[in-house]
Amino acid sequence: MARFSTSLALLQHQARLMAAIELKAKAMHKEFVLKTMVREYVVRLSGTTTTRELTNAGHPFARKRVSKRGYARYRNPNVKGRRLTEKVSGRNVGSAASFPLLPINAQSRRLMRSLRARAATAPPSGQSYELGFTTPYAEFILAKDGTSKMVARGYQQEIKKVREKRNKDLQRELKLMILKASATGRV
Repeated sequence: MARFSTSLALLQHQARLMAAIELKAKAMHKEFVLKTMVREYVVRLSGTTTTRELTNAGHPFARKRVSKRGYARYRNPNVKGRRLTEKVSGRNVGSAASFPLLPINAQSRRLMRSLRARAATAPPSGQSYELGFTTPYAEFILAKDGTSKMVARGYQQEIKKVREKRNKDLQRELKLMILKASATGRV
């Protein structure tokens, strides 16, 4: 533990210590966003189901075709026209249950490759990053509530849960670093 003969020396030491803590905290935050969160985004976009398997399964992530009265439609090959069945909503039935909603299947990997992290405007002496996708169809595939033709895959909700958990872990690490620095006088 260092000893200080004047209050000015103590103040200068604390200013240097806080500057070092700030630099280390920024580095930890940058690593958190650019490594940890990017990895979490990519893991949820790395499904292995092929387009052919999805087609053979009857497009398991498509919404059921429903009439104005709420009845699902089906096509009987022996009868001309469409027939109505029971009232339903949600995903197509059949083999759809064998396909999990996450991870989202990577067909061309364009969505995964379009993930970008950029520094955003932040308050003075702060830092902020934004993660997003640049492909034009990302907003449809990752839509929180799905689209009129496709059910919600749960990507946004899953990423939100992961981000909250990882943020708590980062905050805990930062608090421990500050406590250690205040007790030892070093970062």
